Amino acid sequence: MGKTTRIWLVRHGESRAQTSETDDQCDPELSKTGEHQARRLRKPLAALRPDLILISPLRRAVATFALSGVKAPRMCFDSRVAEGNWGIPTFYDGILPVVTPDELAEADTHDAWRIPEEIRAKTLLEDLRQGDAERILVFGHYGIFTRIFLAFCELDTGDHAVLAMMDNTAVSCLEYSGDDRRVWFWNKHL
Repeated sequence: MGKTTRIWLVRHGESRAQTSETDDQCDPELSKTGEHQARRLRKPLAALRPDLILISPLRRAVATFALSGVKAPRMCFDSRVAEGNWGIPTFYDGILPVVTPDELAEADTHDAWRIPEEIRAKTLLEDLRQGDAERILVFGHYGIFTRIFLAFCELDTGDHAVLAMMDNTAVSCLEYSGDDRRVWFWNKHL
C-alpha cells in the first residue's frame, strides 16, 4: 500500500499590500487583520500535529506561521514555497538575500528564488512524497499553491489560465496514499 503523506497548505494572513497600507508588493508585512487571522489558526493547526512545517521566507508567511503558534519536530524555511515572481526575473532582487530568524526554524537550503514556480512545485512535491514526514504543514502563498495543486493533479503546471485561489489563512489539504492521490479540501477556513 505504501506510506500516506498528508500536506496542508496555509495561505498567509492579509498583508499590508492588500489593504494599500504599503506599496511593497514583494515582501509586505501583515495588516492588523492579517495578524488577527493568523492568531485564529492556533487551535485548528495545533490539532493537526504536523511532523514537518515548511515556511516561505517572505515576511507575511513567516508572521502567519509565528502567530499561529503551531510547532513540529522539524520546522524549515523553504524558498520553494515563496510566491512566484509574476514573470519578472528581477522581482526578488531588492530583498535578496532574505534573512530569516534562526529561532523560528531551520534556514532555507534551497535558494529557489529564481527557479520558476512550476519547477519549484514539482520538486517540492517529489521531495515530500519521498521523505519521512507523513503530516506536513506548509505556510505560503496562493500563486505557488496554484502550481502545487496543478503538479499534484498532474496537470500542466505552466498553465497560467488555471488559478486555484485561496483566501487569506485558508487551508487546503492534499494526500498521497501509495499510488493514489486525493484533494481532501481546498480553500477551507478551519
